[in-house]
Amino acid sequence: MFEDYTVLVLQETPGASDIVETLQKHGATAKQLPNPTIDQIAHEKFNHIISPTSNFPAYIACRRALIPVTTPEWVWESLRSSKPCMPNKFTPDSHLFMKDVFVCVADNLPRGDKEAIYGGVAAFGGHYLDDLTKYTTHLVATDMRNVKSIIAANVIHTPDENGHTIDIKIVTPRWIDACLSSGKLVDESDFLLNGLSEPEIQVEVPISRSGPIANRTVYCAYTSPLLTDLLKHHGAVVRSEYDPTVDIYLGPHKSGSAYEAAAQSIHTVIGTLPWIYSVLASNKWHLPSNLFHSPIPLHPPPDFAGLKISITNYSGEARTYLAKLIVGLGAEFTKTLTRSNNYLIAGSPHGKKYSTATERWLDADGRPTIKVVNHVWLEECYASWSLVDDNDPSYLPGTAIPLGSVHEDEDIITQSSQTPQASPQTPITSPGDTKEKQHRSNGQATPSSTNEAVHIPAEDTPQSETKSARKSRSAAQKAAQKLHADMNDLNDYQKMAKSSRMMKTYMETLDAQTPAKRQVEAERATESPPPKKKKAATHINAIITGSEDEITLTRSDLAKLTQVGIKVNKELTKAHRVEVIIAPRILRTEKFLTSLSQADKIIHPQYLIDLLKVVNESSTWEEVSKQFKMEDYSLDKVITTKEVNKDLGVSGNVNGLLHCLNSANKGLLFKDMQLNLSTNLNGGVSVVEAILGSHGLKHHTAIKTLTRKAQLMGDRPILVAHATKDKKLVSSFKRLCPDGTVVTWDWCVRSIFAMELVDYEPYTL
Repeated sequence: MFEDYTVLVLQETPGASDIVETLQKHGATAKQLPNPTIDQIAHEKFNHIISPTSNFPAYIACRRALIPVTTPEWVWESLRSSKPCMPNKFTPDSHLFMKDVFVCVADNLPRGDKEAIYGGVAAFGGHYLDDLTKYTTHLVATDMRNVKSIIAANVIHTPDENGHTIDIKIVTPRWIDACLSSGKLVDESDFLLNGLSEPEIQVEVPISRSGPIANRTVYCAYTSPLLTDLLKHHGAVVRSEYDPTVDIYLGPHKSGSAYEAAAQSIHTVIGTLPWIYSVLASNKWHLPSNLFHSPIPLHPPPDFAGLKISITNYSGEARTYLAKLIVGLGAEFTKTLTRSNNYLIAGSPHGKKYSTATERWLDADGRPTIKVVNHVWLEECYASWSLVDDNDPSYLPGTAIPLGSVHEDEDIITQSSQTPQASPQTPITSPGDTKEKQHRSNGQATPSSTNEAVHIPAEDTPQSETKSARKSRSAAQKAAQKLHADMNDLNDYQKMAKSSRMMKTYMETLDAQTPAKRQVEAERATESPPPKKKKAATHINAIITGSEDEITLTRSDLAKLTQVGIKVNKELTKAHRVEVIIAPRILRTEKFLTSLSQADKIIHPQYLIDLLKVVNESSTWEEVSKQFKMEDYSLDKVITTKEVNKDLGVSGNVNGLLHCLNSANKGLLFKDMQLNLSTNLNGGVSVVEAILGSHGLKHHTAIKTLTRKAQLMGDRPILVAHATKDKKLVSSFKRLCPDGTVVTWDWCVRSIFAMELVDYEPYTL
């Protein structure tokens, strides 16, 4: 699970030795050190740190290098989830108080306020996505007439498919302002929207007189009233005109007379939204220190136009950071790697993307067609705003300095945190001035800048549009009933809700219905429904798992696939046998392991990516099956057989994948076994029972504590236990059953992969 992790566990962490041992058993490289320096961390190439506190000397440097720092709970929760969790929610830093907040902003808010909200939430540890999802905790809106507010209002306090109550709080932007100004989560009660356009209650937010920007003068080129208020609440004096005595210039681009004047001033610190938020989040004054802290040119470098760049062996904040660099330079960031890619940014020289780029896709001279470099190359391209020669040896994967170590490559005027006296000049009032305004008026999009809160959507995710959403309340309620089963369908409903053909205007339904209207509706209700469209025949039943980094299937995508006879299920169902598993590699998830009891094929999600590019309403199974042969996307053809065998635990020249899929033991592997299952196994007993049951296990019992042998099944009992959590249980078992066997869950997994019961010895406790 943690095979790509090199983890430092601070020696002061309670249970540090157990944590290191657990991480190592699950594939990580882990080590303990007391109070390490950033140089030690960089030298050892640690990419994750476990600490109960942020109070250690290298913490700030780790944050700047985008090395996640989490509490030990991250390890245990990842094991319970059977996959590494996002580190943000497990930060020990009390300044990152929004770690449990997932925000979405209504589409009728000004773009500047959207950027300010998303940027502020992220700076203080929160999460955001510009679409409603099942993870959304807060929707920021100013009224209830927009599509997102209508949808959220219809699903609040209703159960989702797992029985959990959906609780999206619809708050005004002032709630964000109050939280960021006070440095803590503020109770939402005074900021909730309860009516169509309920006036906001004015909540007094105290003005700071001692913070890092208190009493400093600021000129803001961002068009966001919310940001202006936030700066004032932190004690700044916001100027509407720029003059050389201004302490801080905030803006996204190097354009306009205000910026040019600020660049010539020795008094003005020039920074961006991410920089000012980093100052407020740390509550300490510091100068702009990384690439995102300085404005960028208005136009991207022309050499990046049309380039496709993918990323591998980076995760979390580091992956997001690199993706934003790519988008900011004007290139296309691709979640998957295909032959059409130009570059692969690799954190280390291993993995399926790396091996594919360096060994599989070669030109006539045997050289890779995709250039593989590390993050330093990308950072230096961004710093110089040009396409840098990629042949430098320092750009080889595995040789890089820490993330965030590259700074802007230009003649930078030394900027002081003090404000000396200066002779006044003519005030300049335009934030972007002529060039930027002309650029926007020509209908060209300003390049996505990482100095702004940029959302990099998953492929094919429906994008929200700003419209006056006067949609039908009844239609919203009907759609909401469908949404209860799957909150991921929210985005698809948003797209549907914008069709005037499918939905009446929202405002019309606010009027009291007259008897005449009700009569018309009754007459319509008695009309014969239109004939149903003939259901397409299903040729393939598939399950998709572990492919979130490769593809995000929308409801529209699933409908297209169903139309051509490919039924892709996101969850296991007993209604149909799983014939095909769609996964990017060999996995240990419940869906993958369970489906191995039925599946005939395992294919890479690239099959769906390629197919969805060409499928339309007239496509048929016969056409797509000829154009895209499923066997060409077999997992052992997209990644090497050697790598597949390694994940399966198979040695020698055999094809482990074919052996597993063609075995006569499929679905019958554990039929003659009697197993005792610890309740501490990852995922819980119910998940373990489901997996083993699909492979024939009929006789088993769950064991939490063991006091007598009669609790166990079998003449010579076999206990499947957790290596670290079940030490007491294992001790009791061995005392009561000296002739019994204790194995880890790995024995079950390896047996499933081999489709035969493997030797106990390597897995005994």
